[in-house]
Amino acid sequence: TMDGTAVEPSDYTAVVNMVITFQPDDSSFSFGVPTADDRTVEPTETFTAVLSSPSPGGVTIGQGTASVNILDKRMPTVTFTSPNYDVVENEGPAVVCVRKDLEVVGSFDVIITSGERVPPDA
Repeated sequence: TMDGTAVEPSDYTAVVNMVITFQPDDSSFSFGVPTADDRTVEPTETFTAVLSSPSPGGVTIGQGTASVNILDKRMPTVTFTSPNYDVVENEGPAVVCVRKDLEVVGSFDVIITSGERVPPDA
């Protein structure tokens, strides 16, 4: 593994020189990379997993790197509850709902824009 915005050991535990052995009938192999709770509210961090040194000769590496995202369990996501809303013109405001997915300590702001404002003289 290689650090990106995630840093070993505070964000994850590096996997170094792990050897995986494919048997003739194997088509895939999974391995775990432990992550750490660094108790800091932060945006998504990344590290890279790297394949190298295939043996015996004749084995090649195709996609040799994979980016891994560590999502902060305390970082809420806000989203519209629907991609579309309907309102009948001149029968009240359009009611649009936004939801957050996690409980958080303290408040935070999200800017909502419903379109460009045209100056009254335009």
